[in-house]
Amino acid sequence: MSPATLQDDSSVESFFNVVETETLALFEHLDLSFLEEFPVFFTDDSRSILDGIFQSPVIFEQRRHGFPRGSSGQYMRSAEEWVIYYAENTPRDILYLMTIMVLGGFLFFRKLGEFALRNWDEGTYAVLARNALERGDWFTLHMYWLSNVDTIQYQPYFEKPPLAMWLEAISMSIFGVNEFGARAPSAFFGVLTAALVYIVARDLVGKRAAFGAGIVFITAPFIAGTNNMARNGGVELQTIFFGSIFVYLCWRLSEQFNRSYIIGLGICGIAAVMTKGVAAGIFALVAAPVVVLNWRRFVN
Repeated sequence: MSPATLQDDSSVESFFNVVETETLALFEHLDLSFLEEFPVFFTDDSRSILDGIFQSPVIFEQRRHGFPRGSSGQYMRSAEEWVIYYAENTPRDILYLMTIMVLGGFLFFRKLGEFALRNWDEGTYAVLARNALERGDWFTLHMYWLSNVDTIQYQPYFEKPPLAMWLEAISMSIFGVNEFGARAPSAFFGVLTAALVYIVARDLVGKRAAFGAGIVFITAPFIAGTNNMARNGGVELQTIFFGSIFVYLCWRLSEQFNRSYIIGLGICGIAAVMTKGVAAGIFALVAAPVVVLNWRRFVN
């Protein structure tokens, strides 16, 4: 589904026009004058707060494109003006994002526990998670290994970091020690990654193209049907999610300094390594050109 297809589809266009019109009419008839008593809506001291609101990439365009500040182009001093502006800009964004997540959840979670564990990796991670849950081996994961030709021993497992197995064990504590419990984290992170695809693509190419990108992601056979991905108890989608946020925040930091980006970057970088180990370093290589080209900003 391409952006052009969505652009030319009259049913899609008419649907969103109705949603936007009805939402705007609702807010226009609300009496919100009492909110003007609160300084955040109209004093000069509130401008830093408004700057923070307008810089949110989830709702508004990026700063380099310029933020409209109400119908007059100035800071909004009216509570009604702020709410109407919000109503005009969010319905389509939210609908696109929710559609991707709901459809992704349906595709990834549907009959997720109705087939046996498929491969070595999925079975290994499920056993490690079960042992952590039932035996309390959280910090040092264990499983039974064939130590020699005729001896099986309960031994530590150091081939993978523990974060993905921790998440799987938590899932099993909620859904039971079964196939669904083993696979639920991968499906969940598949939905989150689809949402991330939409958010990043929206900042780059706009909402409709981003919607198409999200749909392509959740329907791609590699994501929905192959080993270690959304319908398999692997660790890859967890790694992709944390690593992709790491790269995205590096890009955002190259454009605008924000302490929350630095905190998020650190958390996601650690989470990616705790999920996949040294292999997560591939995301550092992906982010390296952004850091090199903007090294002064990162150093400062």
